[in-house]
Amino acid sequence: MNRPNRRPSGFVSRLGAGGLGLLGRMIGRPQLGWLGLEKWLLVGILVLQVPMWFGAGGWPSVWKLEAQVEEKKLEIAAQRFQIEELEAEVKDLQTGLQSAEERARYEMGLMRPGERFVQIVRTP
Repeated sequence: MNRPNRRPSGFVSRLGAGGLGLLGRMIGRPQLGWLGLEKWLLVGILVLQVPMWFGAGGWPSVWKLEAQVEEKKLEIAAQRFQIEELEAEVKDLQTGLQSAEERARYEMGLMRPGERFVQIVRTP
């Protein structure tokens, strides 16, 4: 039997389809919609992102630490160069007297007995 479309009367008509609580939601009226659930999900994601960008351990901190790592790498490279120079000098000193004699002559001005010191000065 086909009934014509009738509007509900009384209490149901005053509340409308959404005013019936669970029944109203089941009928088809969305509870939250775009301005509800999606908005709260977006806010939640943003709230989770804030510490990553601005908090301790966030990206600015990471960038600062990366810069410090680069500085330390440069310092380590310079120190390695100095260590290599010192190791070469130690090896020279251990292998022979020639390097010690050379150092004594140039740094301390020492001479062997019977040697004469001659210095040539050129004027421009």
